[in-house]
Amino acid sequence: MTSRRLTLNNIITGLDEMRSLVQNLLDLGRLDSNDALEIKSVPVEDIVRRVVETMDSQAKNKNIELDVSLPDEPLMVEADAAFLVQALKNLVDNAIKYSSNKGRINLKAQKQGEAVVLTVEDFGPGLRRWISARSSSVFITPRARWA
Repeated sequence: MTSRRLTLNNIITGLDEMRSLVQNLLDLGRLDSNDALEIKSVPVEDIVRRVVETMDSQAKNKNIELDVSLPDEPLMVEADAAFLVQALKNLVDNAIKYSSNKGRINLKAQKQGEAVVLTVEDFGPGLRRWISARSSSVFITPRARWA
């Protein structure tokens, strides 16, 4: 890869990361201000497709395959589509960041009883038990330390 192409790829990656960070901050602000969520019936396939479309280039940069598994019958959920996409993107983004090059990430949607379960499975190092217990915190990363 030429020096110019490498520089452009680095710029694009940086811009994507900044865009994602700004979107996360806007979403957090929206949640904190108690703005109403736009709950409606959403096809799960559309949510997964949007996530894969936006995360595919980041995965390809690390030679990671995004393997999607959807059932034959369409699944619908009652959700705020933007927040659901963002939540799933955050999981896929973390899976990409902490997976080794030439890996695989599985995205799966399935019906379990009356619920729809979305799963992101990677084969990275995982979270230690004490981090996992705090992973629902807004600003948590595996490198965070606690007193």
